[in-house]
Amino acid sequence: MSLEDKCPECGSSKLINDYDAGEVFCLDCGLVIQDVIMDKGPEWRAFTGEEKESRSRVGVPTSYSVHDKDLSTWIMHVDRDALGRKLPLSTRLQMWRLKKWQYRSRAHSSIQRNLIQAMAELDRLFDKVSVPKALKEKAAVIYRKVLDKNLVQGRSIAAIVAASLYAACRINGTPRRLEEIAEASLVNKKNVSRCYRLLQRELDIRMPVPDPRIYLPKIVEMLNAPGKIQTVAEKFLGAAKKYRISAGKSPQGIAAAALYLACVSTGERKTQDEVAEAAGVTAVTVRNRYKELLENPHIYLLRIVYSLRIINRLNIPNDTHDIADEILSGEKNKVLKEWSPNEKTAAVFNYVCKKTGVRVTTKEIAKYSQMAEDILINRCKQLEKYKLLEKDLYLPVLTH
Repeated sequence: MSLEDKCPECGSSKLINDYDAGEVFCLDCGLVIQDVIMDKGPEWRAFTGEEKESRSRVGVPTSYSVHDKDLSTWIMHVDRDALGRKLPLSTRLQMWRLKKWQYRSRAHSSIQRNLIQAMAELDRLFDKVSVPKALKEKAAVIYRKVLDKNLVQGRSIAAIVAASLYAACRINGTPRRLEEIAEASLVNKKNVSRCYRLLQRELDIRMPVPDPRIYLPKIVEMLNAPGKIQTVAEKFLGAAKKYRISAGKSPQGIAAAALYLACVSTGERKTQDEVAEAAGVTAVTVRNRYKELLENPHIYLLRIVYSLRIINRLNIPNDTHDIADEILSGEKNKVLKEWSPNEKTAAVFNYVCKKTGVRVTTKEIAKYSQMAEDILINRCKQLEKYKLLEKDLYLPVLTH
């Protein structure tokens, strides 16, 4: 660190540049080191974005989504000189010819012509798919890498561009399905998928594991569902990820199933067909993923708790849910393993509610666990009779 970066009085490096007062002073001792500093900003002032853009004398930043990175010059359509006088016809024709040949000279090689066509297709896809501008730049960089490796030869430019945009969406975690991009593109889904696999293989792109939660806002918006549905669905997806239920499954299918389960748990009337159409999957996929979610006792417990909280407006403490969840995680009894998920979950939750003094009836728990009340009563009696939950082990936790 040079002496100019330190206070000559106390040696501190905490120097403050006050551009309003034109001074440099020390933050520790308050010594004014310089009372005149140079203003490195523009000499003009602007109060709106339009004024700033019109008065700025610098060009646009470099853009990979333009075939020449926006570094070349343009001859605009001009029919007047600097003083505003109309140019003669001969001069205007000369400028028109210069403009034509200047445009042709920008695409003098086959690579430049390829980039012009590819970037025009990328602009069209960008407008139709509605993704952030940063993804457009990322897709352009991926396409340029493909072009440098000579992988475009013999393949459709539109398919490579669509695959590059889909790869950029996957890398940034933007919820766009391959079907959406293929539908907006000029080629079919099969060609886009083939080119996408080519990009992964040749460019060695490591795609992150897609998170189903990124698809929830879009599905909720298309369903016109309340915000609480998305909150509950995120809880279900968190449990599905924790217990590895979503591993190897389509993220759209899991997100749609969790959202449908949230609708059922909160009393929101949405059919499987409506959720499937909003998510872009089939109703069979939603139904199968929905059944797989409910096969897990922990997710079934979440469904019962949220149904009692939202539909019946009961106060179910988080401690009661956590204790029941802990019991379901630690139980190793053979009899409990033979019970169905809804019987096991409902009986354990009813047992915990009684021990913790939560005011909820067996009939209400049986209603949201989709089982008869007498069967639930019978299961609870077996827990008490055979001490299947090892009450001596859990009782200190329950009375805490």
